[in-house]
Amino acid sequence: MRYLFFIAFLTCGISVQAQNVGVGTSAPAGRLHVSYESQYKNPGILLTDSTLQRMGILQFQNVDNGKYIRADGRSLSKNSSDSYLDIRSDSVLIATFRGNGMLGVGNVSPNESLDVAGNINLTGNIKVNGTSGSPGQALMMNSSGNMVWASMASSYSYFWAFKTAGNTNWTVPAGVTKILIEAWGAGGGGRGDNITVGNGGGGGGYVIAIANVTPGDVLPITIGTGGTGGSSNTSGTTTSVGIGASTVQAFGGVAASSGSTGGTWSIVLPGTTIVSYDGEDGEPGELMGNEVFQRPAVGDDLAHYKYGNGGNCANTTATGGVGGTSTVNATTASIIFGANSIKPPRKPGGGGCATYSPSASIYNTGASGKVVIHW
Repeated sequence: MRYLFFIAFLTCGISVQAQNVGVGTSAPAGRLHVSYESQYKNPGILLTDSTLQRMGILQFQNVDNGKYIRADGRSLSKNSSDSYLDIRSDSVLIATFRGNGMLGVGNVSPNESLDVAGNINLTGNIKVNGTSGSPGQALMMNSSGNMVWASMASSYSYFWAFKTAGNTNWTVPAGVTKILIEAWGAGGGGRGDNITVGNGGGGGGYVIAIANVTPGDVLPITIGTGGTGGSSNTSGTTTSVGIGASTVQAFGGVAASSGSTGGTWSIVLPGTTIVSYDGEDGEPGELMGNEVFQRPAVGDDLAHYKYGNGGNCANTTATGGVGGTSTVNATTASIIFGANSIKPPRKPGGGGCATYSPSASIYNTGASGKVVIHW
């Protein structure tokens, strides 16, 4: 019987060399070396699992610590989308390949050809329909709903900025048929109630839009006014640009007493490419350390307050007012040290900060909006 097994072993093309096993090769270079011309219906290695709905598991594991990487095949039905290959690291799913061509990275149920849950770090270029675009271009969605490379600002050689609150007009120059509009809403007013700590106002919203125009058109422009601060604070008003019956709007930040939320945006301009961001919310004030302490020599209770910062206007940095801190005599309801590190809001659209005094209007009044037209 042993002779018959040995003859069968040789005729099957299996070779053993110094503990290496070769299939289809007489000189195996590894513990298992398979040399075979794989075909569509005749794979080099076939795993068939006898368990229902499984298609085999291949596991790579270190002998020292038990850590492993595993490829787990399953088939839940006859539908291709229900057949998949999971890649797991110590039982944690890190990627899944669906039979319908969907690949999920950190996502157990991919709905796109590549569906990633987490950050993506790219070394190289992003290509859309085989092209990575030209310098100065950005990815946009065209009127057909497709992503394309298009110029945002590189083709706009001129611009005009409007920064004063109120109403004005701009006439489209000769030869200009397309413009790029940027609009920032005004900042909301911050709270100021003497001793009471308060919130900062919200920052204005931001919108950018590309619109078709006709030379000689007169576009009405409104630059939003910053909300007033103090105990009766108000929200920042809307910045807008009118184009015929259409309007591009960046709303003002909300007043501290009304919620301190950042401004949003609105656009009524069919077929126009836009990018937009909401303004930053104003910060609440707080009792620093959540404690009140007493001056032994005087007997008065003292408290340290942090007044809320105003929200930054969208698509800007450091435009919100900075509330600073103060030391308050809680017994006599008076300020001992006030306005430490306080800073006023900045244009465009910074929210006013909270203040220890309702009369500190330079700090708690929101900054006005802004419009820039590129052509």
